Amino acid sequence: MTDVQAALGLFDREVKKLLENLPPCPPLADHGAVLAHNRKLCRLQQLIEYHVRKLPPYAFAPHLLAIGTELVHRTEYSTAETACYERLAQLNLPTVEHVNKLAELDKLALHCQALCGIQSCQGNKLLLQDPQITHTNTLKTLLEALAGLQAACMTVVQKQQLYWLVQNVTVHIYKLAEPLVTAGFYMEALPYLVFAAKAMEAHLQLSSTRFLAWRLHLYYTAAHCYCAGSKVASDSGSSNKDIGISMQQAHAFLDDGLAQLDSIVKAQALDPVPPPAAFAAALHAACSQLLLLKAMLEPLPGQPPSSAAAESMPHAGLLQTLLVVALDQELVP
Repeated sequence: MTDVQAALGLFDREVKKLLENLPPCPPLADHGAVLAHNRKLCRLQQLIEYHVRKLPPYAFAPHLLAIGTELVHRTEYSTAETACYERLAQLNLPTVEHVNKLAELDKLALHCQALCGIQSCQGNKLLLQDPQITHTNTLKTLLEALAGLQAACMTVVQKQQLYWLVQNVTVHIYKLAEPLVTAGFYMEALPYLVFAAKAMEAHLQLSSTRFLAWRLHLYYTAAHCYCAGSKVASDSGSSNKDIGISMQQAHAFLDDGLAQLDSIVKAQALDPVPPPAAFAAALHAACSQLLLLKAMLEPLPGQPPSSAAAESMPHAGLLQTLLVVALDQELVP
């Protein structure tokens, strides 16, 4: 066993022991318990910093991400952000040359995950305090976090080998955008949902049946935002021209999705080996789902363009049973 392996083993054991003895965050009214809890979190941060200084980046970076993920599951967002994600992001690994045992793609992936962790923690911290998004600062912070996630995704979206990371970032985006949709901030959430759907389209690996339902869920949520946002605009007296432009954008968005699915169908037709029947059926169901969404965007007589769709859009897709990527489970390379 090398010195690095021994030091890493000690790091893991000490962190595991501390986390096992870390109780859930107590109520704020229990000042004594809160103080004791914060002391343990402070001890964890000190422990992480001590070992990180003794270990090379290739050894501690994946462990910082794993610790951050565990803290996020415990809703310890502040500690995850500062002790893990910010500590890793500060290294700015993509700009560091000749990092031992880390390829350029590895450095980029680690840095992107750290940036995403920071943005997700910043958004989720405020959602814990203001889940209904009643304060303007919550809305501002969520939009800044979504913009940060989008920027992080842009650094890896063209790297086909990092398809798994692109998928994970779209989940982070959805988790922060969905509360905005629930609170009625449709048009604020819309650009980021559209971006997430387009990011999924950018990777051939993400066109498999495993991810079709997730892509459709993003299409649905974005289409719902178009519809509900247009309805709000209509109710507030916005011009029919502005509403019409919004609905045209919705149709164009779904047309792009259909074109992406059609390209998959054509590519399969050129393959001498026919695709599995389940794959062909899933593609057919996906196309049907998008066509259904398009049809529901059409207005009923005497109603504004978005009213019928906003009120009757089905939430559960035809491919719901294929949604195997859970929102609380990230992909790994």
